[in-house]
Amino acid sequence: MKTSGFPLLAISATLFLLLAQCTAPDSDREANRLFVEAFRQVETALQIEEEDPVAAYENYRGALDNIEMIIERFPGTQIAVSVTQHQTLVGELTIGELRRKVPVLRARASALDDFEKLALYLIRRTGDEVDQAEKLKEYALIAYKNGRTDLYERLISDIARQADIHWSVEKADRINLFLTQSHAQAKNWQYAMTSAEQIQDRRILNQALSYMVESGFPEKDVPHLHESFLLLMEYLSPEDHVLLLARMTEHLYREGMADRVPDLQSRALPSPEERNRLDYIEALTVLSGVYSRNEAFDASMSVIRHIESLDDRYSGFAIRELATEHARRHQLEKALELARSLENEYFRSTSVTAIAVEHAKNGFVARSLAMLDTIPDHLAEKMTAHSELIDILVDFGDYQRADSLLASYLESVGQHASAHFRIQSDLWLSNLHKKRNHRSRSVASLQQAEEKIRALSDPAKRNQFITDAAQLWIQLGRPDRATELAGHYAMDHESFLPGMQRLMIMAADTRYRELPVTLSILSRDAPLLQFRLAEHYLQNEDFGSAVTIAYDIRSYYWRSLALGRLSGKLAAAGRVLDAEKSATDALLTAARIRDDGQSANALLHTALHHSVSGFEMSAERRDLTGPLLSRISL
Repeated sequence: MKTSGFPLLAISATLFLLLAQCTAPDSDREANRLFVEAFRQVETALQIEEEDPVAAYENYRGALDNIEMIIERFPGTQIAVSVTQHQTLVGELTIGELRRKVPVLRARASALDDFEKLALYLIRRTGDEVDQAEKLKEYALIAYKNGRTDLYERLISDIARQADIHWSVEKADRINLFLTQSHAQAKNWQYAMTSAEQIQDRRILNQALSYMVESGFPEKDVPHLHESFLLLMEYLSPEDHVLLLARMTEHLYREGMADRVPDLQSRALPSPEERNRLDYIEALTVLSGVYSRNEAFDASMSVIRHIESLDDRYSGFAIRELATEHARRHQLEKALELARSLENEYFRSTSVTAIAVEHAKNGFVARSLAMLDTIPDHLAEKMTAHSELIDILVDFGDYQRADSLLASYLESVGQHASAHFRIQSDLWLSNLHKKRNHRSRSVASLQQAEEKIRALSDPAKRNQFITDAAQLWIQLGRPDRATELAGHYAMDHESFLPGMQRLMIMAADTRYRELPVTLSILSRDAPLLQFRLAEHYLQNEDFGSAVTIAYDIRSYYWRSLALGRLSGKLAAAGRVLDAEKSATDALLTAARIRDDGQSANALLHTALHHSVSGFEMSAERRDLTGPLLSRISL
């Protein structure tokens, strides 16, 4: 309960005098009665505000109504003059503080009506307009995925209003990006395009257009929007323009709309900016690769010629990929002609190496080996090609030639100086022996790799190799060795969480059901990793494992988030009782979080998912939510 800067004795004396004026005129008597009632209502509200904001609001509103009645009906009384001049407090509040208090409590009380109002109440008190728009976008996408189109449309309208009224170009651009993403997710292409057209910053515009392509644009039923899209692309940087063109082209081929590709090809490519010339050439290389992978060889060569006109030193990357694609399609002579046309020895040799591997996949191993004999031994790509050929021979069941080539490979590896290459080689050998059911050899190779991995000083490489090696230990039936090796992760490096998560998800799909949790507790990020694991189980509809993991998370914050998502998935699966329990438990867990910021995030997360899943704000849930709203900083 708040304490006032005014002496309590003075307040009590004022109240005593008012109560003692039994002989005052009727107007004074009525004004005093109303004031005393208001005084008591404020005192009551202050005591219950944290636990019951709804009842507190009713008391504050009643107190304000009484004070306003005194001022309106009895303006000449002493108490009216004293209150309006802030000489007398109403409980512990001035009239101004009471007037500010009522709308705040009104909004807070209204937020307890249902989870949608709660979600919007929390969003509107989160950061600036851009932060709010981003949260609204997240809310809209959750609503859309859950089939709540009515809610989705209301939320999108809220975002649009924020974009329309905002004078800051920077903020308006970000809000319009969220609008574009939301409309693209729902396949509302016309609205997505309209929102993208409002964006002025070309980097943000690139994000918006890229998201549209990733979400499925262009679609067959919106050809009239293609021209608008292509015109917007002209505002991008040249390299972003070309990369987006490559993504669009790949999408058209993948979706069976190759007839639209010539229209894109007919468009003139933008001129490069001198300061980003190499980035532009790299983007052209990506575009050339898209064409070659989809057998548009003439288009690929046209892009290669464009690269050569800019700087012929960098065309080798694209030519190598084009040659490899020809080989993949049994066009060996054409592939070799392209490779041999390269003046740079490195590009020429690596192109022949890639062609040899593709030729071997087509069944011509002997000729592939002859081609590799022409490649300098110092190239790591030659060694990699030999390993790929060995895999191909094993797949063909030609173990004799595979063993012969393996002996030659091992001799060459011993002369290789790169520690990374040697580790990759040991891991590959372990996998090869595993594939051939040579368990002891597989284990020996893996042990050699492990020794080298532990000696690595590069944290990113060490984490990458630990993940790969630990996965092999699991496949070999040694989860204990996988766990022991995982203890050597560089846990402070940014590569740790993705690597450990990948390892845990892989382990989750094996018979070692306890292994993912055992792995997670190796680091201080265990709650986050277990939350990701619970998400994995939910995506695979393994509700039993998801429930177990969610309730075992020791962090109240991550447990609350997991239970919030779990409740929605259980509801969608028709497991009503389990869903209702986890929905309430999500709030109960959020109430135990000590950090106000985390508490607010957990409550918002819960409100978003509960509202789209249709959970009611029961009396029990209202009792849990009310104190949370009063406690968190908004």
